[in-house]
Amino acid sequence: MDSILKPRILHVGVYNVSEGQESLRMALEEISSYYEEYSFEKNMHIAVDVFENCAGKFDVVFLQIQRQGVINVEVAKVLHRCGVKIYNFTGDVRQPIPKWYIDLAPYVTTLFTNNHDVHVFKKMGFDSHYFQIGYNEHYYNNEIPKLKTAPEIVFLGNNYNKTFPLGQFRKEMVDRLRKKYRGRFGVYGNGWGNGIPSLNHDQYTEGRVYRGCKIAINLSHFNLDQYSSDRMFRIMGCGAFCLTHKYIGIEKEFRDGIDVATWKTLDELEKKIDYYLSHDDERNEIAKNGNIVCTTEFTWSARMKQLLEIWAGVLS
Repeated sequence: MDSILKPRILHVGVYNVSEGQESLRMALEEISSYYEEYSFEKNMHIAVDVFENCAGKFDVVFLQIQRQGVINVEVAKVLHRCGVKIYNFTGDVRQPIPKWYIDLAPYVTTLFTNNHDVHVFKKMGFDSHYFQIGYNEHYYNNEIPKLKTAPEIVFLGNNYNKTFPLGQFRKEMVDRLRKKYRGRFGVYGNGWGNGIPSLNHDQYTEGRVYRGCKIAINLSHFNLDQYSSDRMFRIMGCGAFCLTHKYIGIEKEFRDGIDVATWKTLDELEKKIDYYLSHDDERNEIAKNGNIVCTTEFTWSARMKQLLEIWAGVLS
């Protein structure tokens, strides 16, 4: 790892790539010999000039974009021919996979946070890797002050009803926990009713909620191999006890009952909540182990070292 030469990296996003993303930026700078970043949220027209001047200036372009039009296929083709490695990454799941992802795929390496989409792309003959998302440890760590008013049991996530495969299941979970645990359970996010704070853009308060709770629940909108949103890593990064839905492939990265505790059905979720609320030592030990795993393997720093290895050909 130490012998790998550091590439010159251009980081491209469709938002302010520095704002709220200190850990990601610092991790990319750490593996770079030269680093620049651009946001095209308000300057889409300059995209062509930026990309056309990449050849000879950058070795790597790290794309963290959410829509088409930021980089076109012809520019990607030119950069590919010039030896510039382009990595197209999203921490979200897009089903079906957008056509523009597929159009770019012959000239970029596509990084997915689930193995299902990686296998789909590899079957189509495209270069693709499983590349889990990281989290911002500047806001999510076990040293920030606890929110003393945080409920014992919390879930932070938006309600999109049936828009996504597990959306209705998520709503049923929240409705059931609200009914059984009342004021001991708190939900944060959009779509849960008037007066419910979302915290989507308040990372500091979100971290304090996790620090102050006893149990933080994780349930994503998709059940795909090794996919979880960064909610799980924010929970564990704060040193909170994570009670997570048992998604496909979780055992490849976490140990049930040691780093996390898992559940499949809502009946099982309730039983696990009741059990761990009455077993403080066991709950706290799992939270401690989960924090160690998370801060070691799921920070952006750990993730970008993986990117460096992919670029250097260490990881196939």
